[in-house]
Amino acid sequence: MTTTAGVIAAFNQQEYILEAVTSLVGHVDEVVVVDDASTDATGDVLDEMSFDNLLVFHNESSQGVSRSFNRAIAQTSSHLILIQGGDDRSLRDRSDLQKAAITDPAVAMVYSDPRVINTAGRSMPHWLAPEFNQPEPADPLAALALGNNFICAPSVAFRRTDFLEAGGFHPGLDLLQDHDLWLRLAERGDLRKLDVPVVEYRKHGRNVSREYVGLDSPRQRRMRVEQEFVFNHFLGSAKAPSRLRIARAIGLDTVAFAAMSPEDQVTVIQLSHPDRIVLRRDLSHLVELAGGVDPEAALDRKSTRLNSSHA
Repeated sequence: MTTTAGVIAAFNQQEYILEAVTSLVGHVDEVVVVDDASTDATGDVLDEMSFDNLLVFHNESSQGVSRSFNRAIAQTSSHLILIQGGDDRSLRDRSDLQKAAITDPAVAMVYSDPRVINTAGRSMPHWLAPEFNQPEPADPLAALALGNNFICAPSVAFRRTDFLEAGGFHPGLDLLQDHDLWLRLAERGDLRKLDVPVVEYRKHGRNVSREYVGLDSPRQRRMRVEQEFVFNHFLGSAKAPSRLRIARAIGLDTVAFAAMSPEDQVTVIQLSHPDRIVLRRDLSHLVELAGGVDPEAALDRKSTRLNSSHA
């Protein structure tokens, strides 16, 4: 029998965390929540809950969403993992629908478009989340590699074994850790989109603020660095059939492409990318350092070497 776990990485979501948890506990075998050192009452609200199938863990210091989700999933024992935000709500049939879809061994991940809700939990027009409400692409792997993330993370479910074998969420990524994981899961099998929503995705001030959408905000600059890292990191590790799928989507001559060396294939895709992505190896290297066991020490060593080279 396929068992299910809902996992939540929460940070400063005291107003919504109870709704988020209660939307899952009655429909899955276990719920695991990691509170990422919230500075509001999120941790207190979680500690006051007494559901039999709920486990709560508190990070002593903020570890970020990737490490928090990795910790939550490491604590589960279920076959199927349902991802959810601490301010979102899963719909009643979510677990049953996703469990039925994942029985197909060719499917590596299941997702849906979300219903959009506001801070009060009322339904909002779907066009308020245009990044997710898009037609299903012919090849999700190629679409993810060549464009932006079109998959709503709180709607996603995957096998625990696939998640672990794919390496989990990259700890050095703060914004596109889901995009990075979806690409690696897409190499393992199909990404199946359900016909009906399985989650209510909450739009509020903290996820539509100027920090997120400014033309030259720190968040946008970080986003660009992570986009380049995700694309180039995936290309460097992708299997030959995946590179061929991307080449086909770009419109390259696949016969000539297949005859190239892996290194030349990567270069051709980079040069043919619609966004003309320019490699920034030093910035990508910083992402790698941030994902290490001791990122602060690694970054300190990097800084020391840079200062020495300019002395």
